[in-house]
Amino acid sequence: FLFNLNMSVQSIWIDCDPGHDDFCALLLAIANKSINIVGISTEAGNHNVKNTSINAVKALKLSKIENNIPIVPGIEKPMLREARVCEEIHGSSGLDFDLRDELPDVDFENDLVHENPIVFMYNSIRDHVINKENNNNNDDESL
Repeated sequence: FLFNLNMSVQSIWIDCDPGHDDFCALLLAIANKSINIVGISTEAGNHNVKNTSINAVKALKLSKIENNIPIVPGIEKPMLREARVCEEIHGSSGLDFDLRDELPDVDFENDLVHENPIVFMYNSIRDHVINKENNNNNDDESL
């Protein structure tokens, strides 16, 4: 996962519920130069969708990446069972730990994409594929 020996960049969409585990996974994915993150969707899981979305934004801001990766809040509760938030593990924010106050601030309204998450994900991936194909065709024409 962390090393891509053929050095080709893989584009991915990340769907996650950032508590401690997915927060660390996001930081690793962001740091991996062989991954191009097209977008991130969040959902309820380790905590409610508002907190998991905020935690995903905090991971991006903490990494200080220059690429503007969109984050769209997704589903607010599981489809087949009642939501179970594990505050005893992840705390009241989904990301409680001693240095939490050192993490960047988040503006929930402006730092997230507030659109239908499925439609936004579809459009983002479609646009990414079309742009990549157009770039490849332009590269072929210049040969």
